[in-house]
Amino acid sequence: MPEQWVVNASPPIILGKIGRLDLLTQLPQEIVVPDAVAAEIIAGPEGDAARLAIQTNMFKTVRPPEIPVELASWDLGLGETSVLAYAIAHPGWVAILDDGTARKCAKTFEIPMKGTLAVLILAKNTG
Repeated sequence: MPEQWVVNASPPIILGKIGRLDLLTQLPQEIVVPDAVAAEIIAGPEGDAARLAIQTNMFKTVRPPEIPVELASWDLGLGETSVLAYAIAHPGWVAILDDGTARKCAKTFEIPMKGTLAVLILAKNTG
């Protein structure tokens, strides 16, 4: 079943470095990047593939909903918090993130999640 993904900064940055940003547009049915994550990526180096992808609107950017108090108490970065807030407000969406604490938080909130490695494995398994 096709998935809908809300993506943090590290997966597109890593996949951009290996020339496989296309996986983020080919594997899920839909993908969004919260504004805070887009800003974090754009602050990266000139010529970075992930930065260029954001600047050319390869990914739809979204404003996350209000941050639940319980989520804010985890004191994660703004990007991770935005990804998880979006996933909480949109049940069934998969959070794509690599940060260990953010992944523990996602598990606590029962948010489905994958990391960059899982994206690569999914790509391999689907050909």
